[in-house]
Amino acid sequence: MSTKKYRGFLSKFLFINESGWGIGLFIDEDNKNHQMRIKGPIGQMQTKIIYEIQGNLEDHPKYGQALEVSSFKIADSTTIKQAIGFLSSDLFPTIGKKTAEQIVDFLGVDAIKKIRQDPEIIKTVPDISHSAIEIITSVVNRVDQEQELVEIFTMNGLRLPFLNQMLKWHDDKNELLEIFKTDFYSYSRKNSFQPFLEVDRVSLYFGVEKYGVVRISAWIYEIIKEILFTTGHTFTTSEVLIAETRKRLQVSRETVIEALVFCKNQKTLVFDNHKIYSDESWSDEEEIITTIKTITSRANLKPTLENFSEDDLIQEIEQEIETSFKIPNFQYDDFQRAALKSFLSSNILILTGGPGTGKTMVINGMVRLYQKIYGSQNFALGAPTGRAASRITETTNFKATTIHKLLKASGDDVFEINASNPLDLDLIILDEASMLSNHLFADFLRGTSPVKKLVLVGDVEQLPSVSYGNLFEDLITANKFPTIKLTKIFRQKERNGIIELATAISQGQPQNLEFENLKNIHFLFEENNQINSENLIKTYQALVAKQPVGNLNYLQVICPYYKGELGINNLNTIIQKKFNGNLLKGDKIFKKGEMKFAINDKVMYLKNDSTLELSNGDMGIINLLKFENKKFTSALVEFNNRDIVLKNSNFSELTLSYAISVHKSQGSEYNNVILILDPSSNNYFLTKKIIYTAITRAKENLYIIGSQESFWKGLEKITASRKTTLVEKIQKNF
Repeated sequence: MSTKKYRGFLSKFLFINESGWGIGLFIDEDNKNHQMRIKGPIGQMQTKIIYEIQGNLEDHPKYGQALEVSSFKIADSTTIKQAIGFLSSDLFPTIGKKTAEQIVDFLGVDAIKKIRQDPEIIKTVPDISHSAIEIITSVVNRVDQEQELVEIFTMNGLRLPFLNQMLKWHDDKNELLEIFKTDFYSYSRKNSFQPFLEVDRVSLYFGVEKYGVVRISAWIYEIIKEILFTTGHTFTTSEVLIAETRKRLQVSRETVIEALVFCKNQKTLVFDNHKIYSDESWSDEEEIITTIKTITSRANLKPTLENFSEDDLIQEIEQEIETSFKIPNFQYDDFQRAALKSFLSSNILILTGGPGTGKTMVINGMVRLYQKIYGSQNFALGAPTGRAASRITETTNFKATTIHKLLKASGDDVFEINASNPLDLDLIILDEASMLSNHLFADFLRGTSPVKKLVLVGDVEQLPSVSYGNLFEDLITANKFPTIKLTKIFRQKERNGIIELATAISQGQPQNLEFENLKNIHFLFEENNQINSENLIKTYQALVAKQPVGNLNYLQVICPYYKGELGINNLNTIIQKKFNGNLLKGDKIFKKGEMKFAINDKVMYLKNDSTLELSNGDMGIINLLKFENKKFTSALVEFNNRDIVLKNSNFSELTLSYAISVHKSQGSEYNNVILILDPSSNNYFLTKKIIYTAITRAKENLYIIGSQESFWKGLEKITASRKTTLVEKIQKNF
């Protein structure tokens, strides 16, 4: 593929993202009727300015030809009109056409070239103001510096979005070069530049020593992050870290040890009692210990209600719930009443229990008790996901929000509510606490440290967080905080096979159940995937025919793995093709990567986005796809009863959600769940907790399709224990 060169100007951007990658329309300088699409890291280009660009032409079956830009630079002016147009462009604020004409009249068509070579020459132009001289010389200097760096990045295949972002923050080329040459790794960590391999390439180009301590230590930090994420541990050992680093970089043991010492001195790693933590995982555990110790040591909230009886108030609340939720003869059981009383006497309380044990009704009672006794509305209900928060709101009639919204997230790990600007609330109740990672909980505590009462609610039998730590289970295991475990099942007017199966799995006794007698569970075990596919289609067809319009919680396919014949990726394609007829309307389809989107598709957003007010895991339905001249412009997607406009760039964070992972289903409940266990997939990671979490997403009917062998082997496999020091530290400090 030969490289093509063009000279012309950018007429407009069709799309541009935050990192500077964009699509634009480029007009040929000599033939204004020749317009072409260009794409690539062109975010620093300005419209209406003559550029020389080069790249490779690509053919797209739908959009036609486009140039993948590999480099661009501002072209030298060849006519007086071009020179005047350049000097009076938006690049030079306050320099109008009249001043530009003065300069070109005096210095000629190559005025910019002359100024570039000798900045003092601009002072010889008659009647030019001092401010105009300063603006022109500074802009020419800045543009030259930027252009030089852009050329370095484009010609050497370095990640231009890094540079585009940095040019927004730094004006001086020498300052940028200093960052690139000294320790671009540290800069990238602070500013969340990813992927690491691209950071490494930039650093190597600008002269970091390949086997020097700076580069090896950066790799070590990246490796420990991967280890902690993969294992869920909060620390590792020197031997594991040394072995993995040597394997990746082919360096000596002595070289790695020297880099480990450097990491210790730089405080990117923390060494304690033969354990090695990342600075983040260490500070998270320390923050958790420090803040919960502060909360527990505070004086209890002072009631505004005088001479009250706890039992009388609880009875009053029972009557209110009976009326509000139309539950005849509603009464809390002994453990629920104990939880409500412990809530009043404790600053930190943990409430755990399986499905149907009435955790939500206890949350409801706690809020009502708080309002009656303390006469205040200074409380918040929260959860790790948007769907979990919505479920609390629906089942308690009290407004709940995500932790990210509560902390006013403005980006990954960036919160407006933080240690410097904390919320001052009397009470916070967090549901689905088993999903809390150490890192999110530490950020939460930093932003809510003045809280007087904190209640954590969850099911300890469910999967722990995706990120490192085993927070909820660790807090219970430490045995230093009041903990109430609910065991009595309330959520069944008659036998509920789903709850019976969940309880048996929790107790390690599923083999004692008579599976054929379990109500509302349908076992369709088969080792042949052709039959499994047919069973899926039949089951889905029967259920979707009864699905109320717009009810996303009516039916959900859940699968533990993404790959395989019946993994999540293929399942979404199979279900979409079979059940969304709009996929046949080729002119109304938007293709993003390997995925196709059509009207009525069920989708999931994969990012916390404060601008769109969407949370990672929010589900929606595509109601409209807009096209102009057969080109996609935007989509209207209904999330949580709100119509959200999504642009092309947002679709990078969107996926089909007919089938989702067990982790993505956590925090939600569905009327009907189809659990797929693909016999062709490697089920080595299928565990008791994964199966338990999946089946407890179902409220009314559960269908298990696939491998019986995988099902039983998974139930026998206990999730490997996550190594943390939170329990040890709590027991030492309390």
